[in-house]
Amino acid sequence: MLTHLRNPLRYQDFYVGLTLVVVAFAGILDIVYGNWKTGQAMGPQAFPRVAYFAILAAGLVISAKSCLGRHDPKQDNITTTLATSFVMITGGVILFLSASHLGFTVSLALALIGGCSLLTKEPLRHWKSTILTPVIAATVMYFMFVELIRIPI
Repeated sequence: MLTHLRNPLRYQDFYVGLTLVVVAFAGILDIVYGNWKTGQAMGPQAFPRVAYFAILAAGLVISAKSCLGRHDPKQDNITTTLATSFVMITGGVILFLSASHLGFTVSLALALIGGCSLLTKEPLRHWKSTILTPVIAATVMYFMFVELIRIPI
């Protein structure tokens, strides 16, 4: 078993997974001990709780795969990966800070457009995936929560 383990510190996938684990852990702690603590299992905090556990699971799987040597064959510069992670986390914070001024749906659409543009080479060439898809996703989220299950966002 130990012969199959690789040194994950040289693979960007390990750091991406680790970043996801840290973000999810911070979010779960905020739900349990912070602003979301309401004492209810269901309600407005149910979706973020499920999302954070999904992010945690994805981060653990990505990090574990890099430890086993299954990583993205095309590795970017580690500095680029860490900078992208920092920008994505900062974008998430800006999303929640701007939601009270712009509305959650508009803030989510802008954050998704920014994230997709950051992660796509030639984002204007792939405008359907960097602009149209985030706008549709934010609109679907709005209708799903506000209109279908009557949870204001």
